[in-house]
Amino acid sequence: MIAIIIALLLNAIVLFFAAYIIPGVRLYSFWNAVAVAVLIGILHALIHHSMMWMALPPSFFIYFLCTFIMGSIFIYLLSLCLPGFEVDGWKWIFIFSFIAALFNALIHHFIHA
Repeated sequence: MIAIIIALLLNAIVLFFAAYIIPGVRLYSFWNAVAVAVLIGILHALIHHSMMWMALPPSFFIYFLCTFIMGSIFIYLLSLCLPGFEVDGWKWIFIFSFIAALFNALIHHFIHA
């Protein structure tokens, strides 16, 4: 349970700083970053098994591509529904999703190592 909370807070920090660096993404407070991290985590948890099925035969590239595309769609949907989180276009969504996926993989690796 503590590992989940630590991963959630680290993901929120990464999302907050990524939004600060990327000009087309705006998070208006750290709590918005926490909300985005929680909702992306929930959506990934709900869809993880179907993503594994789409990645058959198991290949790292196909799995990464499925995760990246699903993460981009989640970020787009959250930017439409969540006040305090805005993304200007698909280019910024893809860049934000790539940064989030990269650091999420690193966080997951170090917490569960």
